Amino acid sequence: MCDYLLHLPALAEQTEQADALSDALSDGPSDTPGGVSGERVVVLPVSKGVVASLLSITPEHFSRVLRELQTEGLIDMQQRTIRLLAPDRLAQRR
Repeated sequence: MCDYLLHLPALAEQTEQADALSDALSDGPSDTPGGVSGERVVVLPVSKGVVASLLSITPEHFSRVLRELQTEGLIDMQQRTIRLLAPDRLAQRR
């Protein structure tokens, strides 16, 4: 899931539909544009439930992991907008 968040900016530019996003997840880029250091803001292109489905996890598990990442100070989240506060630490958590 951390990989998804780290690669989301590049994936969002490449795709506009959930099906294309799913394909990109399996064939996605090998490293994050602009590296992993520095704060970034990403926007989930679809609902959290759809993202959970794309990641083959339950929506409840997806929400639980997001809360854990918030508690650890790695992300800040407002609806579909996620601020990656520490991308380098997030990359280590994979």
